[in-house]
Amino acid sequence: MNIITNLVLKKLNKYICLILVVCFCCFSLACNDVPTPDKDTTPPVTNEPTITYEYANFGSYPTSLVTDSALKNSLLSLIDGTPSALNFNGFADYEYHILGKKESYAFYKDLTFDEAKYRAVYFTKYRPYTSKLDSLPLYSFQDENGYQINTLYFFKFEPLRWRVLEEKNGEKLLLLDIIIDSQPFQPDYYQSQVTTGLVEYGFYYINDGFAPEGTFANSYEYSGIRKYLKNKFYKDAFSSKEKAQILLSTIKNDSASAGQPLNPFSGNDTEDYVYLPSFVDVVNHDYGFKYQGEEDALRQLTYTDYARCQGGYYDVQGEYKWWLRSAPFYINKYSCNAQAVGNSGKIYNYHYAEYTCMGVVPMMCLSID
Repeated sequence: MNIITNLVLKKLNKYICLILVVCFCCFSLACNDVPTPDKDTTPPVTNEPTITYEYANFGSYPTSLVTDSALKNSLLSLIDGTPSALNFNGFADYEYHILGKKESYAFYKDLTFDEAKYRAVYFTKYRPYTSKLDSLPLYSFQDENGYQINTLYFFKFEPLRWRVLEEKNGEKLLLLDIIIDSQPFQPDYYQSQVTTGLVEYGFYYINDGFAPEGTFANSYEYSGIRKYLKNKFYKDAFSSKEKAQILLSTIKNDSASAGQPLNPFSGNDTEDYVYLPSFVDVVNHDYGFKYQGEEDALRQLTYTDYARCQGGYYDVQGEYKWWLRSAPFYINKYSCNAQAVGNSGKIYNYHYAEYTCMGVVPMMCLSID
C-alpha cells in the first residue's frame, strides 16, 4: 500500500469507525448470547537477526516527548512566547515547504534545564507529507501521530545509539539504530518537458546557483537531505570533542554504490562526516544484512517521538520508512526518486524526493585511537 493511499484510508477510517461502532453496538444488543472469542495474545513471529552487534552511544539529539507536567511547566518558564511568521520570539525557523515554497510555520528552540538539553517545537500549520502539497490535515501525518497545530511540545536530547557495522584500522563504521528525523530527500525541483542544452526530459534541481545546470533532482551531492545532515544534524548532535573523533569520509555515489552496473543518475563522490547509507551498505552480508527483496529485521527501524512530530510516515503494518542516498535505476523520468527501506526491511527502488514523511538514518566513521 503506497503512502498516498494509506493516508487517505486512515483519514476515512476516522469516520468509518464511528459508523461501525454504532452498527456493532446494535448488533451486540441483538446477539448478546453469542460468546466472544478470546483475544489472541500470541506474539507475532519476527525475523530475528542472526548476527550479534556491538553498539556505541555517541552524540545526542531530540528524541523523547516530555510528558511530565512539572518538567513541562519548568520548560515553559524559559519560553518568552510562542512564535509566528511575523515574530519568531527567539525560535528558529525550520524553513519547511508548502506548495513547493519555503514558509515560516514550523519553529524550534533549544533549551537547557537542570543540566539537560531540550528542544521546544511549535507549528502553526500542518506539514504536508510532500513539500508540493498544501497544509491540510488530510495531507499530513502529524495529526495522525498525535501532534496538533498551535501546541508547544518539548523533546529531550538523549544519547544516540549506533550499530557498529565494522571495526578495523582504529576506525568504527556506525549506522544509527533508530529513525532520528523526518525529512525530504529534496524539497523542491522542476520538471522539464523538452530537451534544451544540458537538460533533457526529466526532473532537475532549481537552478539557484547551487546545483549546476542539468543536475538531476535525485543527486545526493546537491540534495536537501545532505544539507540537513551537514548543517543541522552534525551541528546539533555532537559536541566539539565528539566532532574531533568523526572522520571525514569519501562517499561513493556512483552506479556501483546503487547496486547497478550503469545508473544514469550516478553522481560525484562527496566528502562528508555524516551521510545516508547507500544501497550496497544495507545489503552487505558482512554487516549482517539480507538481499534487497528480502524482509530483514536488521533494516527495520522505528521512529523517535521527535521524528513523529515532524510528520514521519505511519503505517498500520509498521513504521520503517527511511531514505538511502542511492538513486533508482530507471530512465530519467524517475529522476525525482530515490531508494528507501520499507516497513518490512525490504528495499524499494523509488520514493518521490519531495516526501517529507520519510525517515533519516545517518552513518559515519569514528576514530577509536
